[in-house]
Order: sequence, then structure tokens, then C-alpha cells
Amino acid sequence: MKRAANEKASVFAAAWHSDWSFQDTPPAGTILHSKITPPTGGDTLFCNGYAAYEALSDEMKARIEGLEAIHSAALAYAPDGVYGANDGKDRSMTIKASDDARHTKTHPIVRVHPETGRKALFINPGYVKTVKGLTDEEAFFLLVELYGVTHGRDAPAPAKQYEHENANDEKDAPMRSHMRSPCGNAVMATGLYP
Repeated sequence: MKRAANEKASVFAAAWHSDWSFQDTPPAGTILHSKITPPTGGDTLFCNGYAAYEALSDEMKARIEGLEAIHSAALAYAPDGVYGANDGKDRSMTIKASDDARHTKTHPIVRVHPETGRKALFINPGYVKTVKGLTDEEAFFLLVELYGVTHGRDAPAPAKQYEHENANDEKDAPMRSHMRSPCGNAVMATGLYP
């Protein structure tokens, strides 16, 4: 990833997301090594899916148990997506939009870690389109409520969010989602993951 000092295009990955959650098997982690980091900004904000799940009421936990979210890259990478044909012409990195981004994959809203057995929320507004078995309206209101707990700045348990200031290497675990903050007037690269 790269961003020129004078670039006017929107900041790439500046929305909550879990990298590649729209694939059959999302990666266990991703790493991006920064060659150049800005003096300020370019930080990555993380949301802990375990803490978010644990902050839910028992009623909400029961309500979402067994539900599956439908993930897709369309909002970002389809020709009519954020990074599609109308993306900023001055973007310093190439993003190739494709109709393939419209494909969907279904994953449980509540994932269970295969080694620890801990439950975590696995949703993100960047790639989750709807919830299987619910109307679009029902899914919308459920997801908005869950995003308020997981990603909202005024979330009831702020300890589940934390900021990783730009560093040369950033790593993350598969039970988290993240977003990048603007980096101001600097060339930057930063690390991300789900």
C-alpha cells in the first residue's frame, strides 16, 4: 500500500473491515511490512471480537447464535464500488475493480476459536452485506446494533478497541477487525488484518 503526500483520493482501508472475510477461508492473519511510515497518523485501530462478544447481553448472544453473515467485496471492489471506476484518479496505488467482487461467502456471526474455544463476533461493515435468513431490514437493524457494540466510538466497553500507532510491522489475529486512520501529507504504508 502506498499513499503520496499530495494524494486527494480517499484513504484506502479507512473503514472497519476484516481482510479477506469474503473468501471461503479467511486468512488466519495478514502482515504488511512498512518501508516508510509517516511521522504522524497512519495508525491502525483494532476491535477485539472476543471482548465485543463478551460485552453482549445474554439475550443478544442467544439471538445471534447460529446466524450467518453474508460477506462480499462488492462495496469496495466491484466496478461500481468505492474503489471502482469512479475512484480517485490520483490514487498512487492501482486497485483493480472486478465483477468477481460481487461473489458472496457465508460465515457465522459468532466464530469459535479452534484452539481456545472462545467465542468472538466476526462481522464488519466493510464486507458484510446482510444476514442469511433475515430480511434486509431485519439484518440492517441487527448489524447496526452489533456494530455499535463492536466498532462504535462510544461502545459500552471501550477496552475492546485499541490503537496501534504506525510501526514497521503490524500483525493481527483472525478474531479482530481494523481500520486505518488518515496519514496526513506523507508517503505511507501500513499493516492490516481481520
